[in-house]
Amino acid sequence: MSLCGCQGDEVKGLPGVGEATALNLVRNARDLKSIMVSIKEGSIKANKKTIKALEEDEKKGFKTIKRTRRLVRLYGLDPMLEKELMIKKLEDTDLHSERLFAALEVLKFNSLLGAKEKDLLKGIMNNQK
Repeated sequence: MSLCGCQGDEVKGLPGVGEATALNLVRNARDLKSIMVSIKEGSIKANKKTIKALEEDEKKGFKTIKRTRRLVRLYGLDPMLEKELMIKKLEDTDLHSERLFAALEVLKFNSLLGAKEKDLLKGIMNNQK
């Protein structure tokens, strides 16, 4: 998310870096230095716009990516949250409801976890599908 941002949370990533590109970069190189080295060596393919955005941010000490990473962590969207969500999986058959309620539990939104509130949230989610 630090690379591509998140429109739903209004977190801006680097221009030209979408989810697929960010995922490809992270899968092939785990940190920013490795990503840049791999791109320069040609072992990771990226379009010109992505390369330009990464190079410009590299010149600034990866200021944009680091700021975005802080925002992502502030929103509670960092990898540790994902791990906690996996640990707290509920026995619900609806995957979206399961993920929502696990997230609410991790974030301690207890007032939204009552039976009445869960039914209301499930209704809202079903209307969004």
